[in-house]
Amino acid sequence: MDTDQSVWYDEKTGVVFNTGKPASTAEAAKSTLRRVAQLMEGKPRRLLLVDLTDAPLSLDADVRKVLAEESKGLNLERQGFVVPNPVIRMLAKAIARMTGAAAKAAFFATTEEAVQWLQGEGD
Repeated sequence: MDTDQSVWYDEKTGVVFNTGKPASTAEAAKSTLRRVAQLMEGKPRRLLLVDLTDAPLSLDADVRKVLAEESKGLNLERQGFVVPNPVIRMLAKAIARMTGAAAKAAFFATTEEAVQWLQGEGD
């Protein structure tokens, strides 16, 4: 896992946060997704916030493949992305489509907006 990567469960919000520098290798992406799955075990809701503030403008093909294939097993109820610019937003939307989570994903300028949406019921 990349040293700047941070994945944790917030008891107060009920959300798994994935923040920091995004995974730059396939193995780091696998490790991150395993950690997300581990943190979601036994939780009443499967909510994920991915902060892409420090994301590169492109991802290695191997990283994209891991994200597309292994994210499907998370069975997310909702996934919120914090995105700083339109190019990163397009990349995040493409990843959400690849993982089959596009209908359950939304994109926000701030963490607060994303958490508020994630905690909503069927909005």
